[in-house]
Amino acid sequence: MRTVSPGRSPRSLFLLLGLVACQGSVPGLVPVAPSSDTALALDTGAPSATLRAELGTASVSLWIEDIGVRTDAALRTFQVGNAGFAARHEKLDYDIQVDDAGFRVQHLDDDIGVSFTSWGRGDDLRGVNPAQPTLDLCSHDGAVLPEGDCMREISFAHGDGVVQWLENSSGGPEQGW
Repeated sequence: MRTVSPGRSPRSLFLLLGLVACQGSVPGLVPVAPSSDTALALDTGAPSATLRAELGTASVSLWIEDIGVRTDAALRTFQVGNAGFAARHEKLDYDIQVDDAGFRVQHLDDDIGVSFTSWGRGDDLRGVNPAQPTLDLCSHDGAVLPEGDCMREISFAHGDGVVQWLENSSGGPEQGW
C-alpha cells in the first residue's frame, strides 16, 4: 500500500478521488486515520486488477474519460448570482453573467452584451416581452454533472410562445429559441 500526501500529490488525483468518493465505494480506496501528512491511502495491488477484470480495460478508460467530461460540465454550470445567474468556462477563459436584460460574456478586456429585444424578418420585427432568466431544462449538449444530474440551461419565457435558451457548452456559450 502506498500513502499519498496532499502536499506532494497532483490536484487532479484528489479531484478524481473526490468524485469517486461521491459516487460510492471503489475497490482500492482505503480511508486512513487523519494525520498532519496523510490524507488517504491507495491500495496499488489486486483491487485495481479486480476492477479491470470486472469492467475490462476499455471500460475503465471510458469511465475515467467520463469523470473528466462530468468534471468539465460541473465547472461550467450556472450558479445563482447577484442579479441572476453566473458561470465560468475555465478552458476558454470567460465568464457569463445572466439577468433579465440578457447576458454578458467577459473575456480578458472584451465585454460583450447580448439582449433579445425583437424577432422577425426585414421590416416585420416584433418586440418581445422582458423575461426573468430561470434555470430550466437539461442542456442541449447532453452534459452530465458528476452526481449524475444533467447540466441545466437558462431560459427566458418572453410570452406568446417565444422561449429563448442559453447554455454554457463545452465549445462556448450557445443561444437559441
